[in-house]
Amino acid sequence: MFWTKDTWILPIHRPSPVGHWVLCITHLPHRELCLFDSLAEEKGWPADIEGVMKLITQLLNIASKKHPGVQVDRCPWIACPTTIQALQTNDYDCGVWVLATVAAILRGHDAMGLKEGDMLTF
Repeated sequence: MFWTKDTWILPIHRPSPVGHWVLCITHLPHRELCLFDSLAEEKGWPADIEGVMKLITQLLNIASKKHPGVQVDRCPWIACPTTIQALQTNDYDCGVWVLATVAAILRGHDAMGLKEGDMLTF
């Protein structure tokens, strides 16, 4: 029943060149995608957003076929980064950053209060 949820949390793995985890927080009622990238690597964002939009469209199309009450709306969405400043300085904590952000969202908090030193205790 994923289609009944207002917020979808979608981890994204960028396989190249070295592999990197980012997170898309999707707010369906507001038609908004918030992309969390602890390295703030802007060059990957367009591909991330395109992939997420394809996934959302496919999932909603599947849901609408099985559950006629599900509406598939083709109106435009808004996409924005949650940060434009790198939060991590190493090249290996991105997965921990994504997990910490997921935990914060599930608890109803904004993840922007996290610092790099917090990853050691997470």
